[in-house]
Amino acid sequence: LPNTLDDAELLTALYKYFANDWRGKMTDAQIETAARDYRDCLDRALARKCDQLLPTLFRVAIETRDGMREIRPLVKEMHERVVGTSSWQRPTAPRDNPGFVGRAKELDAVRKLLAPGTRTAITATVQGEAGIGKTWLAHHLACEWTHAEFPGGVIVQELGSMHRRADQCDAILDAWGRRAGYRLAEGQHLSSDDVRGWLDGHGALFVLLDDVWDADAIQPLLDAIPANGVALITTRKASVARDTNSAVYPLDLLSPDDALALLRDRIAQATDADVPRLRELAAAVECHALALDIAGKNLARWQKSRWQDQVEKLARLVRAGQAFGELPFPTDEERESRVEAALKFSYDELDEPARVRFRALGAFAPDASFSTEFFALLLSLRAVSAKQSPTGQAETPALANDASVASSQSALLAMTDHDQALGWLTDLWERGLLTARDDERWQHHLIVRAYALALLRKANEEEATRRKHAEIFSRAMEKANDAQKYYEMFADYAQVRHAFEWAIEHDFEMAQDIAANAENLQAQFAHSRTQIRLVRDNDDWSRRLLELARNQKDEQVLARALGTRANALSRVADLPGEDRGARLRESLVCFAEALRFWTPETAPLDYAMTQNNRGLLLSELATLPGEDRAARLRESLVCYAEALRFWTPDTAPLAYAATQNNRGNSLRELANLPGEDRTARLRESLVCYAEALRFRQPDTAPLDYAMTQNNRGTILRDLATLPGEDRAARLRESLSAYNEALRFRQPDTAPLGYATTQNNRGIILSDLATLPGEDRAARLRESLSAYNEALRFRQPDTAPLDYAMTQNNRGTILSDLANLLPGEDRAARLRESLSAYDEALRFRQPDTAPLDYAMTQNNRGSILGELATLPGEDRAARLRESLVCYAEALRFWTPDTAPLDYAMTQNNRGNRLSELATLPGEDRAARLRESLVCYAEALRFRQPDTAPLDYAATQTNLSILLAEFAKTPGENRRARLLESLGACYTALQMFLQQNHITYARRAAQNLHNISEQCGDLFPALWAELNVGDVPAWLQGMRMPDALRELFEKFSAAREAAEQTETGDAWRAAAQLGEELLAHPDAARLPYTPDAWHAELANVWNHAGIVLCNANNFADALTAFANAIRHQAGNAMLHRNRASALIDLGHFDAAEQDIARAEELEPGHARLAELRAEVASKRGEN
Repeated sequence: LPNTLDDAELLTALYKYFANDWRGKMTDAQIETAARDYRDCLDRALARKCDQLLPTLFRVAIETRDGMREIRPLVKEMHERVVGTSSWQRPTAPRDNPGFVGRAKELDAVRKLLAPGTRTAITATVQGEAGIGKTWLAHHLACEWTHAEFPGGVIVQELGSMHRRADQCDAILDAWGRRAGYRLAEGQHLSSDDVRGWLDGHGALFVLLDDVWDADAIQPLLDAIPANGVALITTRKASVARDTNSAVYPLDLLSPDDALALLRDRIAQATDADVPRLRELAAAVECHALALDIAGKNLARWQKSRWQDQVEKLARLVRAGQAFGELPFPTDEERESRVEAALKFSYDELDEPARVRFRALGAFAPDASFSTEFFALLLSLRAVSAKQSPTGQAETPALANDASVASSQSALLAMTDHDQALGWLTDLWERGLLTARDDERWQHHLIVRAYALALLRKANEEEATRRKHAEIFSRAMEKANDAQKYYEMFADYAQVRHAFEWAIEHDFEMAQDIAANAENLQAQFAHSRTQIRLVRDNDDWSRRLLELARNQKDEQVLARALGTRANALSRVADLPGEDRGARLRESLVCFAEALRFWTPETAPLDYAMTQNNRGLLLSELATLPGEDRAARLRESLVCYAEALRFWTPDTAPLAYAATQNNRGNSLRELANLPGEDRTARLRESLVCYAEALRFRQPDTAPLDYAMTQNNRGTILRDLATLPGEDRAARLRESLSAYNEALRFRQPDTAPLGYATTQNNRGIILSDLATLPGEDRAARLRESLSAYNEALRFRQPDTAPLDYAMTQNNRGTILSDLANLLPGEDRAARLRESLSAYDEALRFRQPDTAPLDYAMTQNNRGSILGELATLPGEDRAARLRESLVCYAEALRFWTPDTAPLDYAMTQNNRGNRLSELATLPGEDRAARLRESLVCYAEALRFRQPDTAPLDYAATQTNLSILLAEFAKTPGENRRARLLESLGACYTALQMFLQQNHITYARRAAQNLHNISEQCGDLFPALWAELNVGDVPAWLQGMRMPDALRELFEKFSAAREAAEQTETGDAWRAAAQLGEELLAHPDAARLPYTPDAWHAELANVWNHAGIVLCNANNFADALTAFANAIRHQAGNAMLHRNRASALIDLGHFDAAEQDIARAEELEPGHARLAELRAEVASKRGEN
């Protein structure tokens, strides 16, 4: 690393060194040398204030693997010297289980095994034996460790039988990092190396991995434990210990004394006199921990006079070997005689209704919790109570297992409520048959659940109970989905999946219902690496349903399964590792086959649904390479039109609204294609969204309402680009639509929808930053925050294309921040922007998302052009690299597929060619001619009636280029100057029409420069333009020295105000503007008087906003008054002054301004907000 680098360049070079060179590309010797260089460079760089880059270096460093381990201590030391160590927090164990007793000998033995660096697995004596107390012992040990023994902390991680894959560790690793104080950035995830690097260096660490079933599934967690850490594994399986190379401690039965201690703890009324009886009980179940827990809790419910009989009964049950006799036990569990005896002992003491309730637990999913409410529902048509017979004896009704029995017992089946169910569950918990969780949910031990299921089968109740379980969760999922509150079922997703697995074997129609109603839940909550399995479930369910449907010979059933499969394929197409094109085309085939059976004559509403969904798919296909984009989009419109033949406001209002929403999306996409009337298509799209919102209301369809508001926000942004539109009003209306969507799209209800709206909101905020009167710095930073918020849920491994979209947008806002804000490190921001584009290109590829790929290549080309201006950069190389990006973009952005985007890239390419023309060794004339061709090509599609601002921008670039041509030998100077004047004048007029004063000022200055280049030719050339007399302000460019000096002062003050964003700076600029307007030669100033008044109104307005932000409301009022003096008909100025008046408590005056703003711009969203503020603050006063 050269010693001549300044600090900023040094840190950037280090970042590049890490990112590109140290990841598996260096030998050990090179790594050692690099480490010394890095240490030296960091020592030099520490003098610089580092707020972001150095922590980023550290994060990248700890992602590297084996070769980096020697370097990590140096990196960590440097990281701590910059950001400090205070953010690390010692992870601590949860509270101990109050029911743990004894095991002193075992605890001591395990402690001795836990020497630093060992990994110890506790296994039962017999493989697969359950309930012996592994978890209790390990948890107690974890809670016992002192700070001195494990200064690095204690982590307790419960896993369970459902943890069978290594990718399920991803969320756990993030949680470990947070538990130890790691502040994850938005969208950031931690690898095993990340976590190990973070946990290392704080002393020994203890980690408990409880209830492990698969050694491979915990390998990422083991890899995250530092070298001086200790891992304790609990498992039933001896193979887990073997596969993890662990030292094994075979946990055996409790000792007689420990067994006695456990029973004394469970039986509060026991005294020393009862010890012999308790020892008999312990011996009866052979000191098995779980068996003792159940037996002890149940013995405590008896009078002491009955204890002897009960103990003898329990002993007989154990000796019998299989206390329940023949039992259809689940194949994935093994019977345990001592637990079985204790369960039989407890079960026999239940009355029949309580036994029914215990058996019902077998219907719930294994290793999954459930709520009291769902248990109550499960018992609602099964719960029985003792009924008196005519003879006065209590009858014990059998469980209904067919319709006739159910009917005959209907009088016995009582509806339950929450309190009654809670009482039943509490009773089972007190008997040791159930676990109460801290989150007010319940869960059973795996082996207890296995016995409940076996007893359910033995009583011939499995079919009825599992059906009831499936019906409950099917209906609950349907109800939540219909109410658009499917997120409420996320905690019970394991039960929904369990219900589906039963239904697909026993009730095909119910399985189809569950799959259909779970689609939204599975799609919306697949935003993390762990939860991506929900989309995979959707794919698996639909595949299995279709396979079964093909065997049923029922066309309607098959059509439904085909529709479900088609939807699943379109959803899974966006997952990493999938062939997106193949999946989407496979989905199209399914829809086509479904329409063979669902026709307008046989199933009109189902036909409409399939056409609607097919339209959505076709719009997705339109984005693929090799597809006729226009044809696919028009085909999607045909599908929506077909759907609307049968989905009408009268027959299916919400479905009608959905199709109108989708139709609006396709119309928006078509608007950008050649041959389309863009304005008409966009307005037609807006009408579709308005029609959808007639039926999509917050109180009936909140998430659909939010979706349409989000889409409406996007179309309003597009409309803002059209001529004749109030750009500022449209942009603010768009922001209001996105904010409205976010009222219902929340991280806990619709995380991916929330991310989409945050992404779109970021775009609109960056657009708003360009408006006069806006706080540009605040808007840009707010935009960046919105993108970062979106990246919390848009992840590369769950939503790669959406993630790439937001990274692309983030790159753009970073480049804006680099160029337009004071106090920004321009070089660092530009490089951060380039990194964002490069990250987007990891997923935006020509074969999966060609148009998006082109967009990012275009943006990357622009940022490379900006980087070329930095000191120390190879300017020529950067500019040529930029051209390569534009050429790559133009492979996919063509006049046929994306004419406006094609024009943008041609415009940018022209700029870059002009810059290359200035470099030594380049053929200047050839490069300029190439640039001219690019601008001409851009103007084929950038037209005043469809893209007025873009049209003006290219005309400006063209005018500058033509002026350069006029200086080139061999060119017709006069003709080139005439063309240049015409292009510049056209651009200026367009900017003034669009109220872009900043751009207009630059265009005016450019026009002046060209007029001076014309010299004596200017009068004649101007006359040839045939645009009227030379404006006084343009003549005034050749202004007297005093006026020119004042004008230059104003321009400089205006620029300074934009940079500093202080009230004093804006007022200083405004005062200079007032002096200019009052000058005797003011008619010789640039622009028309109206344009000058608009500019001064803008400057005063901006001064007022900044002063309000500083709580200087009195001076702000003066500023707003001056703004209104220059533009009395500007509604925004009256609204802004009203806001300041409200803050000062001048409510009557505020209402006058609100009324005036209403006259000028009726119905603006801000008016209602201002009136509400007035009413609220009047009430406070």
